[in-house]
Amino acid sequence: MAETSQLSVQLRVQGRRCVVVGGGPVALRRATLLLQAGADLTVIAPELHVGFDELAELNAVQIERREFRPADLVSAEKQRGGGEQPMLLVVAATDNPKVNERVGELCSAAGILVNRADLAQAGDLSFPALVNFGAVTLAVSNSVGSPALSQWVAERVDASLESVLGLTAEQGQQFAQLISEVRQELRASQNPNDENCRDVTSSVPDWRSALDESILVLVRMGRCAEAKERLLACLSS
Repeated sequence: MAETSQLSVQLRVQGRRCVVVGGGPVALRRATLLLQAGADLTVIAPELHVGFDELAELNAVQIERREFRPADLVSAEKQRGGGEQPMLLVVAATDNPKVNERVGELCSAAGILVNRADLAQAGDLSFPALVNFGAVTLAVSNSVGSPALSQWVAERVDASLESVLGLTAEQGQQFAQLISEVRQELRASQNPNDENCRDVTSSVPDWRSALDESILVLVRMGRCAEAKERLLACLSS
């Protein structure tokens, strides 16, 4: 197994306080991703990329046109003590490495997650390159701190995904919906008082075996209801 000092996870930011320090193209991309994920976002920068104007018009983000101040970051303990929701994440994306470094230091001292756009290894997390395929999102990162490498790989994965899976993006969405419905029905059918359900090894469906080529063929043919019935039968047996 290859060694890595990074843990690949998904971070829920819905309704959580996040800050982007910086107003350039990179800051705009990070801000857009955070907003798409539902973050309560503030952007701090004396000058802003024109793309921020559109976000401001949508009232999607609080914008403060000024230099960053250390007082912008309050420790999680003080926030909780004052009844304010703790800040979850700060993105340091200015064109000044010293400012980014200072933001990182303050975040570390306050117990706030930080992303350094200029030096990913110096922060707590990085933003991967994304490949969206229907309801499925693939994240590509690397251990050398190169966004260009991740993007290069992601673009090639994106170009080949339909041929690899044998599904169009629309069919992929239908396939994901089918799996979601089957999963919910299986969970609803379980009896918590059943001794077998308490045994994890006996109650976990064998999804890898059930999702065979025959299911994909039915989805390609538009026969999703039949695919669902077959999948339920395989997982219930």
